[in-house]
Amino acid sequence: MTIAYINTLTLEYPRHIGDIELVNEADRNNFVAVEWADPPAFDSLTQIIYELPPINSDGTWYMQWGIRNATEEELAFRDSLINK
Repeated sequence: MTIAYINTLTLEYPRHIGDIELVNEADRNNFVAVEWADPPAFDSLTQIIYELPPINSDGTWYMQWGIRNATEEELAFRDSLINK
């Protein structure tokens, strides 16, 4: 599993180890790993899951997930792909 990082000053996310290696050494301390969070259960037939910005809880950054109902347009597009 790929580890993602967040810049705690600018909140740039996701950043990866290659991104961090490109910044000057003094700024590398601004990056911290974001802990993986399994996505919650959702109804893939009617809902869309998406990643939210990470949240800082007591100094540890965690992934967050959002779920919303799919729009009629999204459902129609999905159905058009399935019924080709």
